[in-house]
Amino acid sequence: MRPSLLWFTPKVPVKTNAGHRRLISSVQAASEELLTWTRRGAHWNRAARVCIAALAGEATPQAARRCFRLCHRRWPPPATH
Repeated sequence: MRPSLLWFTPKVPVKTNAGHRRLISSVQAASEELLTWTRRGAHWNRAARVCIAALAGEATPQAARRCFRLCHRRWPPPATH
């Protein structure tokens, strides 16, 4: 798949490790955000695998979005103070 086809609709709002809000709008951005998380588990692994598959053209961006959104809802990054 071409990179221009890897956008999310709608964007996924997340709270980063630094406590900022960020709108994730693509498979690439979701992959980068996942790599910053220190808490990892089954949902994180699935989201990472589906993002990699989407980057390889083996899954849709919407599938990656669904997995990333579920992962963020179940395993939000811990807040740092």
